[in-house]
Amino acid sequence: MTFISGWIMSILGIVVLGTTVDLLMTKSRMKNIIRSVFATVSVLVIITPLPSLIRNGVDISFSDMLGQIELDTNFLDYADKMKIHTMKAAIESALENDGISGVKVELTAEVHDNEITVQRVVIDLSDSVIKDNLANINKYEFIKERVKSFTNNQEVEIIIHG
Repeated sequence: MTFISGWIMSILGIVVLGTTVDLLMTKSRMKNIIRSVFATVSVLVIITPLPSLIRNGVDISFSDMLGQIELDTNFLDYADKMKIHTMKAAIESALENDGISGVKVELTAEVHDNEITVQRVVIDLSDSVIKDNLANINKYEFIKERVKSFTNNQEVEIIIHG
C-alpha cells in the first residue's frame, strides 16, 4: 500500500508543480513548450511503475485494516436521537397543518435496527390554538388517530393534557 500511495503522491506533485508553473508563465510560445514538457513528464510518472506492478502483482486486500475499524457509537446514538426528534417535529407539524397549532409533543422511544419503537407520546395542548373548522370534533380522538398514523399503528401510550 505504501508503494501505491507514494506513486499517487508523485502524480499529484507533478500536477501541482505543472499547474503552478503554468499559472506563473505569461502567454507566449515558451508556455506551450513548458506545458508539453510537463504533460510528457506526467505521463512518464504515471507509466513508470506499471511494468513492475504487472510483473509482481498487486495485493489490494484490506484484511490488515479490519482490526482498525470500529463503530462510532456516539454518532449512532446521535443519529438515533435525531430520528426521534424528527418524528416529534413531524407530529407537531402535521397537527399544525390539520388546524391545531402550538402543540408540544414529547416522545419516549428507542431505536433498534434502524426501527423506531415508540413507547409513549405526551401531547401538551395548554398553549395550543384550534381552528374553527375543528370546533365540533372530539379533538382527543382526532389527535390520537393522527399520532397513531406516525407510529405505524403500534400499541403506544398516548397521553393528552392541557
